[in-house]
Amino acid sequence: MAEAKTTRKDGLTGWVGEHDAALRSYVSRRLGDRAQVEDVVQDTYLRLLRAGQDTETVRNPRGFLFRIASNLIADTFRRRRSRQEDVGLEGPLAHVLSDEGVASPERRLIGRASLERLEAALADLSPKARACIHLVRFEGLTPRQAAAQLGLTEKAVTRQLERALATLARRVNDDER
Repeated sequence: MAEAKTTRKDGLTGWVGEHDAALRSYVSRRLGDRAQVEDVVQDTYLRLLRAGQDTETVRNPRGFLFRIASNLIADTFRRRRSRQEDVGLEGPLAHVLSDEGVASPERRLIGRASLERLEAALADLSPKARACIHLVRFEGLTPRQAAAQLGLTEKAVTRQLERALATLARRVNDDER
């Protein structure tokens, strides 16, 4: 009986099968947007295939894949920032209102005003509430992870989030009227 020889393609397929779920989770926590997650994961695999013979000496396939993905995520954030600067949006929430240049000038002004109201409402929150929102909503951590990082209980983080989000919604909606 002849032994099956492992080909480069089999090795790369094994990498994908073994690390796909973790890679998708990693990218999703950093980007959030499902379409962008898919794009980054596909580009990661494309770059892996393009690496060719260089992958034969890789000792840590997971680390190699995650490094490729990290570089692509950084590129994504640079593109976002560049587009925001082109439109004139700045601040920690600018990517939320960025529309890739599709909206009309009036829509952009409305978006800027909404962003300013939201940023003002965020600034009025307690530092603890802002930290909870930042870690859970912007960094993609779970309330349990945020609690560990902030030295709080998971319940305290959840309570802070609920109160802060209700306050933000009330402030932004009240200011619109």
